[in-house]
Amino acid sequence: MKRFALPIILFLASLLAGCTVAPLVRGSKLQEDAAPINGLVVQIFAGELGQFENLNSTEITSYRTAFATAFSTRFPEILKANGLTVPVTQVYLGTPPNSLPFQIPTANASHQLILLMTGIRYSTRGGSKDGYAGVLFKARLIETSTKKVVWTSSPSLTLHPHQPNRQTEHFAASIINGLAEAKLIKLGGQFAMDLKGEPIHYSTMLHADK
Repeated sequence: MKRFALPIILFLASLLAGCTVAPLVRGSKLQEDAAPINGLVVQIFAGELGQFENLNSTEITSYRTAFATAFSTRFPEILKANGLTVPVTQVYLGTPPNSLPFQIPTANASHQLILLMTGIRYSTRGGSKDGYAGVLFKARLIETSTKKVVWTSSPSLTLHPHQPNRQTEHFAASIINGLAEAKLIKLGGQFAMDLKGEPIHYSTMLHADK
């Protein structure tokens, strides 16, 4: 048992320091000749979590309030910090629509990013939720001139009720890194940056919000 002590200690130390793995959601580029993004309209259909079992009132309230605010403020701020022009960001709560809307707000943007909440995911122990739930989304990137979907992905958001800004940054970074991997945007560095110009990495649940 003693020979495993040092690796375990180093592993726990890395968790406390914050993991250096950058968030990334690999998507599907549906149009190989799709033009790079030049201006992005963002529409987030955040939905409602009250109907899901095993979520407590703190998580549900935080999603309706703090996370909704982070969607409308921190999410576009991270996009802009990574070189994207975001003239419009709209956040909708309540029951998601049955189909993705294609009505694009008037704006100087080459693409529209639609994020539609589709459900939640969590692990269980003894029949109860263990840890923080993940809120699942379906992402669609639409070329405004042709109304064609050119990229899709399935990002998820960690529902840590005391880290709305931090987790929204991770959520945004995973999408940004995916768009960069598909060559739809070009980053200044290897990974998406935060508002201080530092790479956004996965961090532990022990960190304070940003």
